[in-house]
Amino acid sequence: MNSNLLRLFLLPYLSGLACQLIKIFNHWIIGKKLEFTPNLLNLGGLPSAHSAATITLTTLIALYYGFTSPLFIIALFLSIFIMGEAYVVRGVISRHSELIKIIAKSVPEKELANTYMPGRIGHTPVEVIIGLIFGVLFALAFAGI
Repeated sequence: MNSNLLRLFLLPYLSGLACQLIKIFNHWIIGKKLEFTPNLLNLGGLPSAHSAATITLTTLIALYYGFTSPLFIIALFLSIFIMGEAYVVRGVISRHSELIKIIAKSVPEKELANTYMPGRIGHTPVEVIIGLIFGVLFALAFAGI
């Protein structure tokens, strides 16, 4: 397999994974508690893994095929769409989740025994932008150019 194709496939995943690992250490530094599983699967927080992964792919496509490539335009469109979803849609879901938790406090515990309500799901604009910057830098660092 062409090394550029391998990078296009692997680096976005590794970029997202690196962001999730950063979240673990952020939580450890701020909360003084090292927890791998909840933080590795966390859908919110700093930096946005979705932003980083999609922008890593978009940056790699720009580097390998050029900014005028149809592939770059498609990747840029999808990156903007996913970053918008990470902020707007999941932000709304996160606020609804918090409201449901408040309402659920008035319901008897046994009725909620199997109900899982995640913490923060969405991202702030800063988290999305930091993920974007991380994704560009990650791609530049490992592009092999």
